[in-house]
Amino acid sequence: MDLRVKKTEKAIRAALYQLIQEKPIEKITVRELSEIAEINKTTFYAHYDTIYDLIDRLEQETIESITEHLDDCSLLFEEPETFIQNMYSAMKIYPSIRLTLSSPSSQRFVEKLDNAIQNVLKHQNITMDQYHNLSTLLVFVMNGIIGLQKKHNLNDAQNDEIEYIAKFVKGGISALGLSK
Repeated sequence: MDLRVKKTEKAIRAALYQLIQEKPIEKITVRELSEIAEINKTTFYAHYDTIYDLIDRLEQETIESITEHLDDCSLLFEEPETFIQNMYSAMKIYPSIRLTLSSPSSQRFVEKLDNAIQNVLKHQNITMDQYHNLSTLLVFVMNGIIGLQKKHNLNDAQNDEIEYIAKFVKGGISALGLSK
Protein backbone atom coordinates (compact mmCIF):
# COMPACT_ATOMS: atom_id res chain seq x y z
CA MET A 1 0.00 0.00 0.00
CA ASP A 2 1.23 3.46 -0.93
CA LEU A 3 2.55 5.53 1.99
CA ARG A 4 0.10 8.33 1.20
CA VAL A 5 -2.80 5.90 1.32
CA LYS A 6 -1.58 4.55 4.66
CA LYS A 7 -1.32 8.06 6.09
CA THR A 8 -4.79 8.94 4.85
CA GLU A 9 -6.27 5.73 6.28
CA LYS A 10 -4.57 6.39 9.59
CA ALA A 11 -5.86 9.98 9.68
CA ILE A 12 -9.42 8.90 8.85
CA ARG A 13 -9.40 6.25 11.56
CA ALA A 14 -7.86 8.56 14.15
CA ALA A 15 -10.50 11.18 13.37
CA LEU A 16 -13.25 8.60 13.73
CA TYR A 17 -11.83 7.37 17.06
CA GLN A 18 -11.73 10.96 18.31
CA LEU A 19 -15.28 11.71 17.21
CA ILE A 20 -16.67 8.47 18.61
CA GLN A 21 -15.53 9.61 22.05
CA GLU A 22 -17.49 12.83 21.65
CA LYS A 23 -20.77 11.70 20.09
CA PRO A 24 -22.79 8.75 18.80
CA ILE A 25 -21.91 7.34 15.39
CA GLU A 26 -25.25 8.49 13.99
CA LYS A 27 -24.25 12.12 14.62
CA ILE A 28 -20.84 11.96 12.94
CA THR A 29 -20.68 13.51 9.49
CA VAL A 30 -18.18 12.96 6.71
CA ARG A 31 -17.56 16.70 6.68
CA GLU A 32 -16.44 16.91 10.31
CA LEU A 33 -14.48 13.67 10.08
CA SER A 34 -12.68 15.01 7.01
CA GLU A 35 -11.89 18.29 8.77
CA ILE A 36 -10.35 16.51 11.73
CA ALA A 37 -8.43 14.13 9.43
CA GLU A 38 -7.30 17.14 7.41
CA ILE A 39 -8.49 15.67 4.13
CA ASN A 40 -11.10 16.61 1.55
CA LYS A 41 -14.49 14.95 1.64
CA THR A 42 -13.67 13.66 -1.83
CA THR A 43 -10.65 11.86 -0.38
CA PHE A 44 -12.85 10.21 2.24
CA TYR A 45 -15.24 9.04 -0.48
CA ALA A 46 -12.32 7.65 -2.47
CA HIS A 47 -11.76 5.24 0.43
CA TYR A 48 -15.28 4.65 1.83
CA ASP A 49 -18.86 5.05 0.67
CA THR A 50 -20.17 6.18 4.06
CA ILE A 51 -19.22 6.39 7.73
CA TYR A 52 -20.97 3.05 8.16
CA ASP A 53 -18.84 1.54 5.39
CA LEU A 54 -15.76 2.61 7.36
CA ILE A 55 -17.18 1.12 10.55
CA ASP A 56 -18.07 -2.13 8.80
CA ARG A 57 -14.53 -2.42 7.47
CA LEU A 58 -13.06 -1.77 10.92
CA GLU A 59 -15.35 -4.35 12.47
CA GLN A 60 -14.38 -6.90 9.83
CA GLU A 61 -10.68 -6.28 10.48
CA THR A 62 -11.30 -6.75 14.21
CA ILE A 63 -13.14 -10.01 13.64
CA GLU A 64 -10.35 -11.28 11.38
CA SER A 65 -7.79 -10.41 14.04
CA ILE A 66 -9.74 -12.26 16.70
CA THR A 67 -10.42 -15.35 14.61
CA GLU A 68 -6.74 -15.61 13.71
CA HIS A 69 -6.20 -16.44 17.39
CA LEU A 70 -8.62 -19.36 17.19
CA ASP A 71 -6.23 -21.66 15.34
CA ASP A 72 -6.27 -24.11 18.20
CA CYS A 73 -9.56 -24.01 20.07
CA SER A 74 -8.47 -26.98 22.21
CA LEU A 75 -6.42 -24.47 24.19
CA LEU A 76 -9.73 -23.21 25.61
CA PHE A 77 -10.25 -26.62 27.23
CA GLU A 78 -6.64 -27.32 28.16
CA GLU A 79 -5.52 -23.86 29.33
CA PRO A 80 -8.55 -21.54 29.56
CA GLU A 81 -6.54 -18.87 31.36
CA THR A 82 -4.07 -18.62 28.48
CA PHE A 83 -6.82 -18.75 25.86
CA ILE A 84 -8.85 -15.98 27.51
CA GLN A 85 -5.78 -13.79 28.05
CA ASN A 86 -4.90 -14.24 24.36
CA MET A 87 -8.42 -13.29 23.31
CA TYR A 88 -8.44 -10.26 25.60
CA SER A 89 -5.10 -9.15 24.16
CA ALA A 90 -6.33 -9.66 20.59
CA MET A 91 -9.42 -7.57 21.24
CA LYS A 92 -7.52 -4.92 23.17
CA ILE A 93 -4.82 -4.26 20.61
CA TYR A 94 -7.23 -3.76 17.78
CA PRO A 95 -8.50 -0.16 18.00
CA SER A 96 -11.66 -0.71 16.00
CA ILE A 97 -13.14 -2.65 18.90
CA ARG A 98 -13.55 0.80 20.43
CA LEU A 99 -16.12 1.61 17.79
CA THR A 100 -18.15 -1.50 18.35
CA LEU A 101 -18.17 -1.07 22.10
CA SER A 102 -19.42 2.48 21.98
CA SER A 103 -21.95 2.04 19.22
CA PRO A 104 -25.52 0.87 19.45
CA SER A 105 -24.57 -1.74 16.87
CA SER A 106 -22.46 -3.68 19.37
CA GLN A 107 -25.00 -6.54 19.28
CA ARG A 108 -24.58 -6.68 15.50
CA PHE A 109 -20.81 -6.91 16.00
CA VAL A 110 -21.22 -9.78 18.48
CA GLU A 111 -23.43 -11.61 15.97
CA LYS A 112 -20.82 -11.13 13.22
CA LEU A 113 -18.13 -12.36 15.59
CA ASP A 114 -20.22 -15.40 16.52
CA ASN A 115 -20.70 -16.27 12.83
CA ALA A 116 -16.97 -15.91 12.20
CA ILE A 117 -16.19 -18.14 15.18
CA GLN A 118 -18.63 -20.76 13.92
CA ASN A 119 -16.91 -20.74 10.51
CA VAL A 120 -13.51 -21.25 12.14
CA LEU A 121 -14.85 -24.17 14.15
CA LYS A 122 -16.37 -25.80 11.08
CA HIS A 123 -13.00 -25.66 9.35
CA GLN A 124 -11.35 -27.37 12.32
CA ASN A 125 -13.51 -30.49 11.78
CA ILE A 126 -15.15 -30.21 15.16
CA THR A 127 -18.11 -32.57 15.64
CA MET A 128 -21.59 -31.14 16.15
CA ASP A 129 -21.61 -31.88 19.90
CA GLN A 130 -18.19 -30.33 20.34
CA TYR A 131 -19.13 -27.52 17.98
CA HIS A 132 -22.26 -26.53 19.90
CA ASN A 133 -20.51 -26.52 23.25
CA LEU A 134 -17.43 -24.75 21.97
CA SER A 135 -19.38 -22.14 20.02
CA THR A 136 -21.52 -21.34 23.06
CA LEU A 137 -18.47 -21.15 25.27
CA LEU A 138 -16.59 -18.88 22.85
CA VAL A 139 -19.53 -16.48 22.57
CA PHE A 140 -19.70 -16.41 26.38
CA VAL A 141 -15.98 -15.63 26.60
CA MET A 142 -16.18 -12.90 23.93
CA ASN A 143 -19.16 -11.25 25.61
CA GLY A 144 -17.33 -11.37 28.94
CA ILE A 145 -14.28 -9.71 27.44
CA ILE A 146 -16.39 -7.08 25.68
CA GLY A 147 -18.18 -6.46 28.98
CA LEU A 148 -14.87 -5.92 30.75
CA GLN A 149 -13.76 -3.49 28.07
CA LYS A 150 -17.04 -1.56 28.37
CA LYS A 151 -16.76 -1.52 32.16
CA HIS A 152 -13.27 -0.06 32.01
CA ASN A 153 -14.15 2.36 29.22
CA LEU A 154 -11.64 0.69 26.92
CA ASN A 155 -8.80 0.88 29.43
CA ASP A 156 -7.08 -2.24 30.67
CA ALA A 157 -9.20 -4.57 32.73
CA GLN A 158 -7.71 -5.73 35.97
CA ASN A 159 -5.83 -9.03 35.72
CA ASP A 160 -7.95 -10.45 38.53
CA GLU A 161 -11.10 -9.82 36.46
CA ILE A 162 -9.67 -11.67 33.48
CA GLU A 163 -8.54 -14.45 35.80
CA TYR A 164 -12.04 -14.59 37.30
CA ILE A 165 -13.57 -15.13 33.86
CA ALA A 166 -10.96 -17.80 33.14
CA LYS A 167 -11.64 -19.60 36.45
CA PHE A 168 -15.37 -19.40 35.85
CA VAL A 169 -14.96 -20.87 32.37
CA LYS A 170 -12.55 -23.56 33.63
CA GLY A 171 -15.03 -24.53 36.36
CA GLY A 172 -17.85 -24.68 33.84
CA ILE A 173 -15.79 -26.80 31.47
CA SER A 174 -14.98 -29.21 34.29
CA ALA A 175 -18.59 -29.31 35.52
CA LEU A 176 -19.86 -30.07 32.03
CA GLY A 177 -17.23 -32.78 31.55
CA LEU A 178 -15.73 -30.97 28.55
CA SER A 179 -12.14 -30.79 29.77
CA LYS A 180 -9.55 -32.98 28.12
